[in-house]
Amino acid sequence: VVHGAKGLFWFIYKPTYTPLWDELTKINKEITELSPILLANGTSVMGRLPGASAIHYWSREFMDKILIIAVNERLSRVNLG
Repeated sequence: VVHGAKGLFWFIYKPTYTPLWDELTKINKEITELSPILLANGTSVMGRLPGASAIHYWSREFMDKILIIAVNERLSRVNLG
């Protein structure tokens, strides 16, 4: 989503790890709630934070508010301060 995807697709046949399925359900709910903003016409800004290139972001103004989605591509914590 941070790089411009308009949706997600996954397929699991007979999920064997219930916590994973529970997390995918939560992510699906979040994406559904954000879909009016993600799919709206308008200008999006994407990039990496200066000095913290592991952090990718996407932002868009929608109904006089700004939504920012940020993702850490590393498995470890990134210090921004």
